[in-house]
Amino acid sequence: MRDKVHISLLAAPPDRRPLAEIVVGVDWSRSRQKWVHVERFISRFLDSYSETVVDPESGEVIHHCHERLSEHTNHGSAKPPLPRCLSDGSEIPFFAALLMMPKL
Repeated sequence: MRDKVHISLLAAPPDRRPLAEIVVGVDWSRSRQKWVHVERFISRFLDSYSETVVDPESGEVIHHCHERLSEHTNHGSAKPPLPRCLSDGSEIPFFAALLMMPKL
């Protein structure tokens, strides 16, 4: 069975993002083309990000990251947004915006 548990500690309104998130379970690794075990802890009030990815067959730690959440940039939703229009206001096609995105 391949399960994943996602627990969020929600902030009082009007904040939309959870104060803390815990993710534990199995996830698909596109680079390895196999299922891996993931443990992720995100705490906005402690400014902490921790993630460990393990190959369940070999026990090999594929990825481990522990850093301040404020320093965990250019990943997922923290990536810079794609440009939507030029300085003259004309819209940019999606594929062209991808080419204009800065290298990370």
